[in-house]
Amino acid sequence: MLKADVILIMATALLYSGIFLFFIFGLVTKKEVFIRYAIKAGWIGLFLNLAAVVIRWLQAGHPPVNMFELNSSGVCLATALYLFLQRKVRELRVVGVVVFGFTAILLGWSLTLFTGVETLKPEYQSIWLVAHIFSAFTALAFYLMSFAISCLYFLNKSLGRGNYSAAAGEALMDEYNVRLVAAGFVSHALMLITGAIWAQEAWGSYWSWDPVETWTLLAWLLYGLFLHLYFSFGWRGVKLQIMTLAAFPIIVFCYWWIPHLPLSNF
Repeated sequence: MLKADVILIMATALLYSGIFLFFIFGLVTKKEVFIRYAIKAGWIGLFLNLAAVVIRWLQAGHPPVNMFELNSSGVCLATALYLFLQRKVRELRVVGVVVFGFTAILLGWSLTLFTGVETLKPEYQSIWLVAHIFSAFTALAFYLMSFAISCLYFLNKSLGRGNYSAAAGEALMDEYNVRLVAAGFVSHALMLITGAIWAQEAWGSYWSWDPVETWTLLAWLLYGLFLHLYFSFGWRGVKLQIMTLAAFPIIVFCYWWIPHLPLSNF
């Protein structure tokens, strides 16, 4: 019999897929009603997603650590950030087409990674690991939003802003892209710091230059370069947006193509 957390994640994945389609319909038909319904459904999806994360946490007796749990939690953070941002900046609502497309795929993939609840070894029962994971997926949420804004930027360039009020101007997209990258950059730094402290606590070494550490540091430096070019050299528009389009795939590579945790040792 399927557990409650799996059923909730399945329902959330299906709902996010439907929301993605509603955004597509809204963009193609240029009718805001599809966008409005999609956002309302997004709040329901967030509730289901959060319930799944909480139930799994209570069942396991520990915070998210394996990829099924991490992906569910990361999607929850990303969705919450999007829903908060679209309330604050109405012109950026249509970036939901990227956000919900990404989250639907990630949740669908997560279902193939489901594992039962397992007891963690002592080295993983650390508050620093919790802080490391939380800051990592908070950074991911901010970077995903900045990537979505860059996608919208080039969509507007190629197709025009259309006749619905949910389209943003280039200056606004530059501004929020930088704000989101800056927030992600800080969270990313906290991820590196807390990860180093946890590694010292668990294995006696702050840094070992393994692939995860090295690629994560390179990604952080790339986003630092983005901010430097914006504030020091006045980069705006196309050049700035291309950088976020190029940087986010590296984040995806770091999070999912390079193993984050030695799961076999749990």
